[in-house]
Amino acid sequence: DSMHHEHSLLPDRTHATLSTEVRILDGFDEPVCGEDPDEFDGSYHLIADIVVLYDPETGAILNEFSLFDFFDPRDDPVTFNLCGLPLPWVFPNWLYAPINPLVRDWTHANAIEVDPSTNALLVSIRHLDAVIALRWKDDADGAAGELLWHSGPLGDLELLNGDWHRYQHAPEVGPGSSLLVYDNGNRRLGTDGSPTLCSRAADYVLDPDAKTNSQVWEQRAEHDGPP
Repeated sequence: DSMHHEHSLLPDRTHATLSTEVRILDGFDEPVCGEDPDEFDGSYHLIADIVVLYDPETGAILNEFSLFDFFDPRDDPVTFNLCGLPLPWVFPNWLYAPINPLVRDWTHANAIEVDPSTNALLVSIRHLDAVIALRWKDDADGAAGELLWHSGPLGDLELLNGDWHRYQHAPEVGPGSSLLVYDNGNRRLGTDGSPTLCSRAADYVLDPDAKTNSQVWEQRAEHDGPP
């Protein structure tokens, strides 16, 4: 339905971008976003992103991977941030609201980065505090689009030290399995449960085989002391 946030020229001269789609998911036992229980029909109208790979010469879509295929908010609506960002002037809400006023900006992906050395497409998914790696092309280990790893509090990597990225942007792959992100810090809580909101740059080292992730560096900006 759209083309947003990211447009990457890949090493094989094809292009990658982000698009969006809406699906109506049923099976919710009770409302979680403040709806009237007497009027709630057990469904949510959710906007999620699609990674699209295409040929710039012909316009042909070469592959596409919907985030609905990797996450299901019905598993845990609160943890999976079902309610999203209810700001009508923020993309993609304003795109869909005139057509369907019930839509919710659920995943809000914002970046794609390719790592040819591991045949991986990294996708930053803001509202799920997630950076995931998808297999870029078919290879001996599996088909394109398979999930290779998921960095973030809902993912399959154990954080050995540091803090998870929250509402992150701009993942970059570096040497030695480095993952550098701009960490917005939304929704981060301290050990006492109080908000510790602070934007920062953060660098992690991943070991997908061992299923571990370690923060090795961060930089937090300060002005006269406070962040």
